[in-house]
Amino acid sequence: MASHQHQHQHQHQHQHHDHYGAQQSSTTQDTFTDINRKHWDQAASTYSSAQWQKNFTNQTHAFILSNLNWIGVDFADPSDGFEEGAPQPRQVRVLDYACGPGTITSALQGHATEFVGVDVSENMVKAYNEKFTASDQQGGTITQTAEAFVGNLLDNDGPSESVSGTQFFNFDLAVVGYSFHHFENLEVATSRLAARLKPGGVLLIVDFMTHAKVEAGDPAKNTIAHHGFGEDEVKSLFGKAGLLDVDIVKMEGTIEIKKHGAKDGEPGQKREVFLGRGRKPALGAGATKKEEEFSPEQIKEL
Repeated sequence: MASHQHQHQHQHQHQHHDHYGAQQSSTTQDTFTDINRKHWDQAASTYSSAQWQKNFTNQTHAFILSNLNWIGVDFADPSDGFEEGAPQPRQVRVLDYACGPGTITSALQGHATEFVGVDVSENMVKAYNEKFTASDQQGGTITQTAEAFVGNLLDNDGPSESVSGTQFFNFDLAVVGYSFHHFENLEVATSRLAARLKPGGVLLIVDFMTHAKVEAGDPAKNTIAHHGFGEDEVKSLFGKAGLLDVDIVKMEGTIEIKKHGAKDGEPGQKREVFLGRGRKPALGAGATKKEEEFSPEQIKEL
């Protein structure tokens, strides 16, 4: 999570990690979600204000944009639809899950016609909508709409009713930016996100490679469930969800993160960043249940 800079920009792009505190107790899914919600609600107002956060965002944008072809989505051409008499641009829909203030949406803006953000934090959703909807930041690009909604796809009882309508299905791309490590049950998370894709759609995660535990004084410590991921772990998760063409690409060098409230001159921690990709099979001969479209009712069975 909500697109979170670690500081977690994560459960929301939220940045963060040490789920250690939660894992060592009888914390329930709902309680863990509440911990994330409260943390990111408080962090929303200063999420992108520090220079290190701006650097984090810029590096993330550059990494994603340099790998657009690798991601495997037939993104829209940013120049489509601007010439007089030109046809409407091809519709490309993106689900930005755990969207935070829109870090990932900002990176892909102009390459898709519609962005739907979802986050458990009301304040992060507000920040996203103020950035994209209220200020009409998509003006001058082919992006027609970018709007976020409060919701949770990962609840034990099934996805929130607020994200169960047809608008929240059949995406060309579902992306989770720096929030996957905040999800307790990764198999459920991967399957439910994959179910929101159209046949042939792509699931993409942006996150950290395996790293040391987050320091005890970090306010985001208890929002973290996993200390990054290994390449084989990601490939296994995507494979179990029925995804194909699974692959990983790593960022050159490292990215610096700091705890929430850190000063610009205060040293941070270095993280290796990766993109993980998997494609939902297209419908056709031999299609399995995982390859079919899921209705809002069917999704609750996952």
